[in-house]
Amino acid sequence: ITLVVCLVVFSPLMLEMNTMAQLDKQIKDTFGIVDAKANKAATLGTFNGRLLGYKNLMTKSMMWTPFGWAAAGQDLKKHEALDLGDDTIVWSIIKYGYIPCFVGGASLLIFLLSVHKFVCSLPRGVPEKSLANLCLATIVGIIIGGIGNGAQFQVFPVNVYLFLSLATVFSMFIKRKELLMNYGMRSQFERDEPNWGPNGGKPYVEVYQ
Repeated sequence: ITLVVCLVVFSPLMLEMNTMAQLDKQIKDTFGIVDAKANKAATLGTFNGRLLGYKNLMTKSMMWTPFGWAAAGQDLKKHEALDLGDDTIVWSIIKYGYIPCFVGGASLLIFLLSVHKFVCSLPRGVPEKSLANLCLATIVGIIIGGIGNGAQFQVFPVNVYLFLSLATVFSMFIKRKELLMNYGMRSQFERDEPNWGPNGGKPYVEVYQ
C-alpha cells in the first residue's frame, strides 16, 4: 500500500526525471541482457502509461468525483485527449468515484486482515492453515499485480484463481468457530467457558507436528 501511494504521489516527478527509462537501462546494463525475450521481459518503459494516469490524479481535480464521472455529468469522450492510463486505480475512480473506491478498498483490507488474524490462530501443521496461507498469498499477489494491470481481473484463469481463493478463505472465515473447536483451541467466542471444546479447555495437543 505504501509503495502504491508513493508511486501515485511522486508520479509527476518520476515522469519529469524519466525514472523508468533510467531504471530500464540500469537493469539491462547490470545483468547484461541481450536476448530479445529477456530484454522484453525486463522492459520498464511501459509503466510510464500508469504513471501518466497517476499524474492526472495528482494534477487534475476533474478526476476526483464522489460517485464517478457519469454521476457528475462528465462525458468521457470529451476528455479523450487526456492520457488516463489503463490501471485499476485511475479507472475505478473514473467509473465509481472516490467514495465507493475508499469504502470498497477499506472493506477488503479489513476482511483480509481479519482472515489473516484467524489463520494465525490455527495450530501449526493443520491442513486448513496451509490452504488458507496459499489462498491469501494468491489473493494479495493478484491484487497487487492488478493495480498496475486491471485486465488481470478479467482474464482467465487469473480471475478464477482470485475468486476461488476468495471463496475458500471466506468460507473458512465464516466457519472459524467450528474450525477452532475441532482443534480444541480456546477461541475469542468461548473465553468465559472453562470446559470449552473437545479437550475440555486443556491446551492443544500438537498431534500435527
